[in-house]
Parts: sequence; C-alpha cells; structure tokens
Amino acid sequence: MEISSLARTLRMQDEVNALKSTQDDLSRQLVTGKKAETYGGLGSDASVVLSLRDQISSLEGYVKTMELVNLRLGVQSTALTRMDEIASTLRTDSLTTSFDLTGAGQTQLQLSAASQFDEIASLLNTELEGRHMFGGRDTAAPPVALPELMLRGDTTRAGLEDLIADRAQADMGADNRGRLTIGTAGSTFTVAEDADPSVFGAKLVGTTSTLTGTTATGPVGSPPSLDVDFTATLPQQGETITFEFTMPDGTNETITLIAKSTAPLGENEFLIGADENATAANFQSAFDTALQELTQTSVKAASAAEAANDFFESNPPQRVNGAPLTSATGLVDGTETNTVFWYTGDTSGNAPALAKIGENETISYGVRADDSSIIDLMKSTAVLAVTTFTGVDPLEEKAYGEMVERVADTVAYTNTRSPLDALMEMGFLQAKIDGTKDQAKGSISVSKGIIDEVENADSYEVAAKLGVVQTQLEAAYQVTSRINELSLLNFLR
Repeated sequence: MEISSLARTLRMQDEVNALKSTQDDLSRQLVTGKKAETYGGLGSDASVVLSLRDQISSLEGYVKTMELVNLRLGVQSTALTRMDEIASTLRTDSLTTSFDLTGAGQTQLQLSAASQFDEIASLLNTELEGRHMFGGRDTAAPPVALPELMLRGDTTRAGLEDLIADRAQADMGADNRGRLTIGTAGSTFTVAEDADPSVFGAKLVGTTSTLTGTTATGPVGSPPSLDVDFTATLPQQGETITFEFTMPDGTNETITLIAKSTAPLGENEFLIGADENATAANFQSAFDTALQELTQTSVKAASAAEAANDFFESNPPQRVNGAPLTSATGLVDGTETNTVFWYTGDTSGNAPALAKIGENETISYGVRADDSSIIDLMKSTAVLAVTTFTGVDPLEEKAYGEMVERVADTVAYTNTRSPLDALMEMGFLQAKIDGTKDQAKGSISVSKGIIDEVENADSYEVAAKLGVVQTQLEAAYQVTSRINELSLLNFLR
C-alpha cells in the first residue's frame, strides 16, 4: 500500500473541517430555524428581504394610523349619535308641547332643551388621549365655551340672551310695530319700512286683494312703501286683502284683513265706512292692531331665531350696531372683550383632520363643532333655554308657538345637513378605512410569507442533510484515524 503524503493528509483534514463546519451550520439551523445568522448569509436574497421588511414597516405604520383614525371616528360617531337622538326627541316634543309654564316661566320643553344644550356642549368638548375631538386641527383646548357662559355671558361679555334682547329692540322698534310706519292721507292707507337699507324689522313683500274699488301698489321707493287706495266704490262684506312680509330670519308671514259691513268686529276685520275716507281710517285701525300682534309674536320669534344665527353661525358673532337699538340699521362684529365666542377651535377652511393611510393616499376625517348640523341643534336648544314668559300677556302663547314652530322646522333638517348625514359620512369613511386596512394587512401577510420562505430553514430538510453530513463526517474520521496510524514499521513486519 502507498503511504499518504503530507499533502493528502492535510487535504483530508480540510475536508473533515468543512464537514464539521457544515454540521455546525445545519445544527444551528435546526435549533434557530433560520438559514443564516446575518443578511450576508442569504446571498442575493438579502436585498429582497430588506426591501420587503421596509414595505412591512411602512404598511404597519399605515395600519396603526388607520386604527387610530377609526378610534377617533368612533368617539365622534358616538357623540353624533346622541345628538341625532336629541334632535329627534326635540322634534317630536315640539310638535306636542303645550304652553304650561313652570315656576321658572318656561315650559317643560324649554327646561328639557336647557338640559340638552348642556349635554351637547359637553359632547363637543370630548377629549381622547389629550386630543379634543371637535376642535378640528386645534386639538389642545376645549373648542366650546361653557353652557352658562354661552347663554348668559358674564360681567363684560354678552351671551346669547343679551344678543336676543338687543336684536328684539332693533327688529320690533320703539313702538313695537316691526320697524314699519303706517298712516292714512284721505282715502289712501300707507305702510312703509322705516329705513333703507336696514337689516332689521319686517320687510314688505306685496299684497293680494279682492277688495272692490281699491288699488294696492308697491312696495316701491326707498324706504319701500305700499299704498292701498280706497274709492267711492267701497269693498263688499267678506272681501279680503293679504299683506306678505319677510321676517328677520327670512321666513314669510302674512296679515289678512276682512271687510265687514256691520259691527261688532272680529279679529282682523275692518268696518266698511260711510265713504272711502272713513273706510281707509277703519282699515288703518284694524291693520295697526294686526301688525302689533304680528310684531309681538312672529317678528319677536323670528328676531330671536336670527339673533341665534348671528351668535352661532357667524365668527365673529354679529351684534346690533347703533344707539338707540330701536333705530339701528346694521350689524357689527362682536369682539372677544364684549361678546362670548362660543367656538374657539380651528376656523380655517381646511379639513378637520388629515391622515396618510397609504403611500399615495391621504384622507380628511372628522367633524368640527361648528359644523352646520351641530349649529342648528345648538341654536334650537339655546333659544328655547334662554326665553322666558310672564304668563300675563295673552299673546305669549302665540309667541311661544311661533318660536317652537321655528325650532321644529330647524331640527327637521329639511334639505339641510343633519347629524345623521355626518354619521353616514363617517360610516362610509370607516368602511373605506377598514377595506384599506384589510388590504394592507393582506400585503403584510404575503410579504412576511416570502421573508419566511427565504429566511427560515425547513427542519425536515435540515435534519436529513445533517444526518448525511454526520455519516460523511464519521467516515472521514475513520479514514483519518487509519492514515494517522500508518508507519514504516507496519510494512517491515
């Protein structure tokens, strides 16, 4: 037999060491489940793994953002759901309320509205993890003032109650005739607005008449005026004339007068006189009575509603400009030193909040406290909450009915945005977010699967390879051992 050279021996040792290294690596894979300890050990697959891990990190960040947005939307949805319930209750109760005053000079509907207003304000100041939810992008402080401050103001700043009182003077005028002047010259009756331009009082729209022998013209001129001319051909029993007016809040109201040939006269009736002059004078008397009733009821209720608009819908709030208030013609911005600003959150035209939920997708989400659907509910409950009655004036019940009618119309949300509309928008957005989140999680799962396939070792395959290597190593050890035992003496014997 040929004796191994030194080179053969060394080569054999290298092969043993290589097998030993392979054995150690396979043993590590079996224990750790990983093909390599470093990315370098993955060879060309390392770049794939690194890219997929970056993608997973980004997607997981988007998923966390979407979960946070859904949490915030959930909080707002809960609040809006409650506001929708309040609106529904207020709408139903306003249709069945009666003018039964409590000791506070308010009906049960009004007392409930005050409580509802407090609750709405509390909901709008909802905070989540240090973030005020209804302030738009201004999340650091409560966006809505305290209820009592909004309604009553304080020693230096006017609240809604003060704005309603000021506006009532400006809309009703010093003589409680809705800033209208009336008079008769011979056989011509005239009604006119007291100033032009002016935002206050009742505005003349026109007339519809069936009165025989009369001519109604106008409104024309500045200030606008409307004439009713009587002639020798007098009106007949039961004939009517209707005057239409626009109220301070933009609603329309009418006065209808009925010709009567004999006394006694009923409501809104005028006596046909002996001639056209006497008839015109009687007509003025009946119109004046009807006008004062209109002013104490419809104009007063509309004035309160418009004052609430001035307070809640405008930023800054609008105040009656001028002294005396009864002859004012315009509005002026309230200041932070003389008027309560009910909403102090973000007032920009930007979306309430933004969130990036994908590489190329950013969404706007949320509702601010100054959303029109919320304002309509706030001003409705607020007007009811601050109005009181004496129970003495017989026109108060009708004035109450006019106020409640306007509240019912407002919270009916006919052709206007409602809390339910806002809820539906949130629901659609949450569904979109959920879909995007599911897609992101699906992509994360696929990417992790690819990474696992590249990085993870198959334990069955590794065990099989390890068995082969161990067999090869044992054989190599045996060969090496025999080579090491060979010497010249073995062949000389």
